[in-house]
Amino acid sequence: MKNILRYLLLFFTFFLIGSCNNSETNSQLFVNTAHELPLLNTGKHIGTIIGFNASNPAQTQDSIQNRWDEALDKGMSIGRVQTDWVELEPQPNVFDKEALREKLEALSNKNLQVFLTLTAIDSDEAMPPSDLAGKPFDDAELIDRFKKLMDWVIPMLIEHNGFLIAITNEADNAFEEFPEMIPQTVTFVKESRKYIHSIDSRIAVTATIAEGSLDNEVPGLAEVLKECDVASFNFYGQDNGGAVQDVAKVNQEIDELIAFVGDKLLVIQELGFSSGYEDGTSIMESSSEKQGIFFDAFFQRMQSEPQLRAAVVFQLVDWSPDTTDLFMEAFENAGLPEEFLFAFRESLRTVGLIRYEDGSQKPAWNEFLNWIENFKQ
Repeated sequence: MKNILRYLLLFFTFFLIGSCNNSETNSQLFVNTAHELPLLNTGKHIGTIIGFNASNPAQTQDSIQNRWDEALDKGMSIGRVQTDWVELEPQPNVFDKEALREKLEALSNKNLQVFLTLTAIDSDEAMPPSDLAGKPFDDAELIDRFKKLMDWVIPMLIEHNGFLIAITNEADNAFEEFPEMIPQTVTFVKESRKYIHSIDSRIAVTATIAEGSLDNEVPGLAEVLKECDVASFNFYGQDNGGAVQDVAKVNQEIDELIAFVGDKLLVIQELGFSSGYEDGTSIMESSSEKQGIFFDAFFQRMQSEPQLRAAVVFQLVDWSPDTTDLFMEAFENAGLPEEFLFAFRESLRTVGLIRYEDGSQKPAWNEFLNWIENFKQ
């Protein structure tokens, strides 16, 4: 009799669930465990992104494909997709769903779990559709429109092995100059996260912070982090001027980062270290050997820190001269110091695990492969 009553109770429960709308159904079916990254397989995970070059030399392109296949063969387990809100909604209420689907499928078809960076704010630049330009990020219409975007993005992300979405990237770059952005970003993340959980409460929501902002004691970081399921940071083994840091300094930075995030799990959206020019003209005082040492040191710490669950290396191939020039134009127009511009240009041109000119591997590539195997389940 007890079993019969139990089955009737379960039947009645699912009958009630089935009569609800999709959001209500998902919120009842799935306990909200997003802070535990329930959609990410157990253990530690590392991956990389290929890069942003519009084109590469033929020899380099062959190397990119070979290296990617090599990482997959070794057991690389995660990948990352990066896009902007305006890219997916190029016109008001007109969505380019295939643009996202293609990027997600490129990873999920290789059995990679996906971290999606879909930015409403990217490095202090607003990325909404044109008709929302200029609106504050706590504006009700803007938030409602982002929710409409999430109505199809989140199911598509879940369908393609997604486990985490970052909805801003380094919005903190603007916090000192524009302090009004702090409460706006907090509200945007809070409301968006709540809505995303109503669609599927297992998907983790975060706002990626620049680790350099923590060093500079930028205001508002704790307030934004509070509204995130997990902490996401961009972490480079270089100071704000581009100078590379030794292992002791890197470990100190990791200690400070872990202390700051408290009991939240930690994911590194961009993990990078530039190898510097190899022709004797480097002003960064870096080298390909130092780059390999950095990644080995970081992954050793990752292995021993329970909170540090995943990291995506930035990036596979160096930036090309043309891509670097496009990115640097805004900095040059802003009249930044020449020494900074030289260092930043060198940083971008040498940030890859393989070289742009010929696709040859730097020592860091072997470190990356070794740690993929070490973390393999």
